[in-house]
Amino acid sequence: MLAKKREAKAKAELAGRMDKVQQAQEEVAEWEAKVERSQEEFERISRAIKKEVDRFDIVRVKDFKDMIVKYLEALMTSQQQ
Repeated sequence: MLAKKREAKAKAELAGRMDKVQQAQEEVAEWEAKVERSQEEFERISRAIKKEVDRFDIVRVKDFKDMIVKYLEALMTSQQQ
């Protein structure tokens, strides 16, 4: 959409229609702000997802290690009996 608004602005400038140029400039500025906000939101969500995945990996490894230790302890207990 931003690209379309920029094209419309360029066409208005080439046609020499100053009333349309001003309106097109406002629309381009509005869409640039929307793109910027969307990019920031995307980056914020990406950081949150990465943080959650990292936390999940740590918990998964810890749980796996705990289960292996319990299994080996149970195996040693059964061997002693």
